[in-house]
Amino acid sequence: MGISVAFLDQYRVSTLIHQHIHTRMDASMFINLAECSA
Repeated sequence: MGISVAFLDQYRVSTLIHQHIHTRMDASMFINLAECSA
C-alpha cells in the first residue's frame, strides 16, 4: 500500500509541475486507464 501511495503522490507532483504542458496527454492517459479498469 505504501508503494501505491508513493506512486500517487509522485504522479500528483509531476502533474502539478507539468500540467501546463501535458494537460491533454494526462487526460488521455487517465481516460485510457479508466477504460482499461472498466
